[in-house]
Amino acid sequence: MLGRHNKIFFGIAVLLASFLLVVWMRVKFIRTGYELAELRAKSRALELELGRLDLEASQLKSATRLAATAAQKGYALAGADETAVRYLKAVP
Repeated sequence: MLGRHNKIFFGIAVLLASFLLVVWMRVKFIRTGYELAELRAKSRALELELGRLDLEASQLKSATRLAATAAQKGYALAGADETAVRYLKAVP
């Protein structure tokens, strides 16, 4: 009779372990889904920031902006018959 009770107990234990495994896997699946959604949102935000920075970099490199900044600092383009040379001191 004791053998029959052991088989029933073992069967219940296997059933309970299987149920717990399924629940654990489902929770893990849901958590992974949330993490994936969060990472996609971060990726999208980084793509938007990259686009904004690319636009800012292209604006900073524009010839009209550089010419205006140079004019504000007192620089001018050399004429066709002029040569502009500027020597800089080396800083150790």
